[in-house]
Amino acid sequence: MVLRDTGSTTCVVVIFGQTRANGRIMCTLIDRLVIRYPTAVVELDTPYYKRTTKVLCMETLVQDIQYNYW
Repeated sequence: MVLRDTGSTTCVVVIFGQTRANGRIMCTLIDRLVIRYPTAVVELDTPYYKRTTKVLCMETLVQDIQYNYW
C-alpha cells in the first residue's frame, strides 16, 4: 500500500520487526513533535516512485489513514 503526501520532504516506511539502520535523522511531524528516527537505504518499486532512496523507519504510523469512498 502506498500513500503519496505531496507536502512531505522525506519518504517513510513502516517496518515490522528489526531493520538495519544506517543512521538517525530528526523529523518534524504534522503535530510539530520532533522525533529522531532510524534511516535505511531501500529499493522502492511502486506505481508512483521507483528508485533507491533513503527512508525514515517507523514502527507505527503517527496517524491511521482513513479512506472515504463516495
